[in-house]
Amino acid sequence: MIDQCIRISDKTALDYLIKGRIHDEMLDYPASITACRKCITRDPNNRKAKFFLSLAYLALEEFHTGCRYYSYRHDAKTLRQFTKLEIWSPELKTGSVLIWAEQGIDDEVMFIQFLTRAVQLPNNLKIQ
Repeated sequence: MIDQCIRISDKTALDYLIKGRIHDEMLDYPASITACRKCITRDPNNRKAKFFLSLAYLALEEFHTGCRYYSYRHDAKTLRQFTKLEIWSPELKTGSVLIWAEQGIDDEVMFIQFLTRAVQLPNNLKIQ
């Protein structure tokens, strides 16, 4: 059905986003990547397509590419809050680290175990 929609309206980006999501649900990540890339070609500002593209790459353990697109999970307004902050990396020896609790409560509970390691770093932690 989605392929018929694409044939009828060849220039529509949304159909490719939907096709990418269908392939993602079927665990066909290469096909999902292809569809999301076609969506982005037609609509370069489509943040959802870029985010779903990141998930497909991460599922294939292509972490460098997946992480590059993962920030599109958030809208531009949310991300502007943090534009003046330096991105943390393990090589940073001092400074402040913002830990942003933006997931659901289940993820927060699951990842709180890592705070014990984070407080051992010589950084000043700030939990948002």
